[in-house]
Amino acid sequence: MADKVKSVEQFSSAFHSAIAVEKSKRGLGKMFHEAVITLLNEHPDATADELVTLFRETLTEVENTLQGELKEAFGEDAEVKDLSSWTQYKSNYKRALEMVDRRDIMKCSGPYDLNMKLQEVRKALKEKSETGVSDAAPTDEGGSTGSVATKVKGLPSNVNARVAEAMKLLAQLPEDAALEAADIFKNAAAARLRKLGHGKKKIGAVTGNSAGAKVAANH
Repeated sequence: MADKVKSVEQFSSAFHSAIAVEKSKRGLGKMFHEAVITLLNEHPDATADELVTLFRETLTEVENTLQGELKEAFGEDAEVKDLSSWTQYKSNYKRALEMVDRRDIMKCSGPYDLNMKLQEVRKALKEKSETGVSDAAPTDEGGSTGSVATKVKGLPSNVNARVAEAMKLLAQLPEDAALEAADIFKNAAAARLRKLGHGKKKIGAVTGNSAGAKVAANH
């Protein structure tokens, strides 16, 4: 019973932490949105391309300036990409500056409204397209593009089928959630590749003509 009570208390603490993290994440989204609006107001005559450049330059300056704080918080190996919420908002708003009219961005109250506006723009572009397929946006078109948009050369057909299913699901998510899911997939594939690569190197190093070498390679 004592263990059960202890686990309940630990889960309760974890739940409180989850609430705090979510509140912080939503607060970050509001702050990021307000910073983008300020950037737009600072450059009222800038074109979409110029705004994207200004956005990138401003964020690069901030990231470089605060690199020490990032490493102090998470270790010397920490990188900006480790801040998942930051990188998601950075990607979302860069895409919005490229695709959405600045007046529409300024009407949005936050990241959620911005994602809805991005979906509207994508839908309008899709309706204008005769084929519904483009090299730049296979993940934005959902199931209508089928396996043609998601087929990856060199993958077995059964793996490509799984990828196509995953792409259809990603297309139904808001961009921040889709990016998070895509990052999980990418990181898992990279980790498996590193693991397999390490295993091959190890096997190559110990494999020889002797029976003992063969045993070592299999272990």
